[in-house]
Amino acid sequence: MSGALLAVLAGSVVAALIKGTLGLGFPIIATPVAAHVLGVREAVVVLLLPNMLMDGVLIFRDGVPVALIRRLAVLLGSLALGIVLGSTLLAVLSPRALSLILGLLLLFYVVASVVELPLPRDLDRPPILAVTGFCSGVSGGVANTTGPVIAVYLQVLLADKREFVTAFGLASFLGKVVQMLSAYGWHLYTPANLGFSALLVVPIMVAFWFGLRIQDRINQALFARLVHVLLLVSGVSLIYRAVA
Repeated sequence: MSGALLAVLAGSVVAALIKGTLGLGFPIIATPVAAHVLGVREAVVVLLLPNMLMDGVLIFRDGVPVALIRRLAVLLGSLALGIVLGSTLLAVLSPRALSLILGLLLLFYVVASVVELPLPRDLDRPPILAVTGFCSGVSGGVANTTGPVIAVYLQVLLADKREFVTAFGLASFLGKVVQMLSAYGWHLYTPANLGFSALLVVPIMVAFWFGLRIQDRINQALFARLVHVLLLVSGVSLIYRAVA
C-alpha cells in the first residue's frame, strides 16, 4: 500500500476513534485527507460504507430507538427534504457564503456555552423541529455541512450523551443514504472504490469500538466539553473553507 493510501487509512482510523467517542466528527477529519488523495467524490464513496456502519451501531446500540424516532420524526423528514432541495440549489446558493455563516454560528454557540449564556431548551415543538431539519438539510445539500448544525441543535435539546449520539446517528445515517443515491448517480461505484472502502471497514470499526469504550467511561460534563471542542474545530474549518 502506498504512502498516500496509508495516510487515508491513518486519517480514517483517527476519525473513527473520535466518532466512537463523541458520536460525530468522522467526515471532518477523514474526508479532507481522503479527498487530497482520491478526489472529493471518490472520497465520499470510499468513506460512505464505514460511516453508515458506525451510524448503524450508534442507532441500535441500545435497541431500536422507537421513542426517539417518534420524537424526531419531523426533524428527520424535513432534513431529508432539505438535503434533496439543497442539492438542486447549488447553482443559486453559494457554498462559501453558507460555510462562512455556519462557521460563525458554530463559534457563537461554543462561546455562548462556555460563558454559560442562557439557551432555549423547549426546542422539540414540531415547527422548530421542521425548520431546523430543513435548514440543516439545505446546508448539507449545498455545502455538505449537515452534521455541525444538527449537533448544535441536538446538544441543546438532549441532555444525555447516549441520547445525543443515537439521535445524531439517525440524522447522519439519513444524510448518508442521500449521499449514497447521489454517488450512484455519479457512477462512482467502481470496483476500485468499493474494494478500498471494504478494506477500510475493519480498521475503522476497530478504532470506532475503542472510541465507544472511551465514551462509556467519560462523564457527561467532559463529553459536552469535548463536543464543544469538536464544534469549535468545525467552525474554524468552515470559516477557513469559505475565505481560503
